[in-house]
Amino acid sequence: MSTVEVEYIAARSHCAKILWLKQQLSEFGLNLTNVPLLCDNISVINLTKNLVQHSRTKHIEIHHHFILNHVLNGECEIQFFEIGKQ
Repeated sequence: MSTVEVEYIAARSHCAKILWLKQQLSEFGLNLTNVPLLCDNISVINLTKNLVQHSRTKHIEIHHHFILNHVLNGECEIQFFEIGKQ
């Protein structure tokens, strides 16, 4: 498994956690949109924003593409974050 695959799967997991937290907060009347998900891998960011690249990532299981739908729907926004820069 490549580094991009591992980080893509980790981003999907964090997206699921963000959605769960959004649901919990909505029960208290707090509605959030475009929650940022910071990522240091540009390839992962491109995978979540570009449908065309998914034809070249057939080896990644389909349930990991869960993040793509939520990024496109605006429920989660993936942003580049360079480690070591503040």
